Amino acid sequence: MASRRRTWFLIRLAIYIAVVATLALVRDGVGWRRIAGALSTDHGHPALVIAGRDLAPDLVDALVSKYRLDYPDLEVTVRGGGTNQALQDLINGRADVALLYRMPGDDERRLFRAADGDTAIVVPVALGGIALLAPLTGDTAALALPELDAFLAGRPSTLRPPLYATDPNDGLWQAFRGDPQPAATARVVLLADAGAVLAAARDGGGSLGLASTLTLPAELAAAGVRTVSVAAHADSAHAAPTLENLAAGRYPLRHRLYAACRATGGIEAAKFLTHLAGGRGQRQVERAGYLPDSRVLRDIILTRHPVGD
Repeated sequence: MASRRRTWFLIRLAIYIAVVATLALVRDGVGWRRIAGALSTDHGHPALVIAGRDLAPDLVDALVSKYRLDYPDLEVTVRGGGTNQALQDLINGRADVALLYRMPGDDERRLFRAADGDTAIVVPVALGGIALLAPLTGDTAALALPELDAFLAGRPSTLRPPLYATDPNDGLWQAFRGDPQPAATARVVLLADAGAVLAAARDGGGSLGLASTLTLPAELAAAGVRTVSVAAHADSAHAAPTLENLAAGRYPLRHRLYAACRATGGIEAAKFLTHLAGGRGQRQVERAGYLPDSRVLRDIILTRHPVGD
């Protein structure tokens, strides 16, 4: 009799715990789709699809190669494309992880919420420079941002038009100026990719090119171009987009490489993002010759105002 009462007590206790847990999950906005997505995976044949390789091809290849050594049974597929294509693949379920030059916008976050009941999970991976490229024999050696702003706004400038930039779908222009694409003027010419920008800057008669350091070859001189040093203000020091200047904040044109996955994306996507943001993944970024996000100098603000004021 005592054993039967104990059994019924344990059954009632289990039901009570399940009800409380369900109420807590619903109240905190954690949907069943997110729970099911996080738990579901094909343990017999795990797979991971990564989109956005074109944003940092050499770095992505190095990171994926190292990750495959840790998980030899994992089938990893890497897709090309820029930020917009990678986000599209992620939202439509064609990729588990998307690489991005910018954070998802409000409209994109709404799409994730509509699909999953939650927004995407995004972690910073590396820092790149937005490099201004000039021909080896060009006149422009250094530039202050106000001069570049004047040029892009159509005001008088010493810069020679046009400025060659990559397809805005890769996300670099939005990371550079905050706008999805440049204004329709004759001062900016959009090209397919960083390779086309390199060629245009080399052969453009002194016009500058705009590209991410995450896509540039290690030896720019062999490609016939060089980087232009940039200053934030007319009276501040100019700096080249080296790793040291990027980390210390001396080079003002910077952008991040992010990795994103869906809240219901499954365990393999979450594991890969955790790896990239962790100490081991960040060391692999550095060993590949790039600047890990963990090494970036950040401002420390000590507020004197009490919390809530």
